[in-house]
Amino acid sequence: MTAGTVTRDGLEAMINGCLENSALYQLVLTLKNSPTPAIQQEETLTGDEAGTMTPMWGSHIWGGRIHPVPQDFTFPNSCSQIAWQYWMCGDRQKRYPPLRSRDDMPSTNMRKRLSDLRYLM
Repeated sequence: MTAGTVTRDGLEAMINGCLENSALYQLVLTLKNSPTPAIQQEETLTGDEAGTMTPMWGSHIWGGRIHPVPQDFTFPNSCSQIAWQYWMCGDRQKRYPPLRSRDDMPSTNMRKRLSDLRYLM
């Protein structure tokens, strides 16, 4: 790179070297080598059981419409791992859906933060 000539092989070797030194590379290897958990068959719910189930994601009403997040929603001020969890899985305890397919945020600032998060992910 200092000579001004960047080749595909040189760039690929440099990126692979950086990834091998990172925890992300180790995580990918661990996930690749871990056994796949057995898929459990779902049980069919009947009558009373089906009526007592709570939905995984909540609905929040503000501004006269139904929204996936509450009006006071803010992104957690934490590390990129938590941001990835919100992006891919949401938050079951707070009943927030995954943010990867959402664009409905309560304020302009939160829409901008979601855009930033989308770019990061």
